[in-house]
Amino acid sequence: MNLRLDAVAATRVMAAEGAAQENDNDAPKPMEKVTVTKKAAGEKPPEPPKDRFAFAKDWPFWVIVGGVLIAAGGTYMLLRNGNSTPACDHGTYTSGCFGAR
Repeated sequence: MNLRLDAVAATRVMAAEGAAQENDNDAPKPMEKVTVTKKAAGEKPPEPPKDRFAFAKDWPFWVIVGGVLIAAGGTYMLLRNGNSTPACDHGTYTSGCFGAR
């Protein structure tokens, strides 16, 4: 199977594979000797930076954008069709159109 790894990552994976198959002879440490990390001590992790485009990930934004696009397209079609002259003007050709344009 080709995982498309570079040489450094492939070396690490192969080294870890061999180490994982060996027996683990280390005894677990008693709880009294385990050191407390900063997270366990109650220190809050730093807040991630605020996303400037978070509004684009919400569905109401896309509903508004879609509504504006549909309204703009409908307005364009109404104005375009409302101001055009028909192909066969009834005032000029009184007996029928007969393909005149």
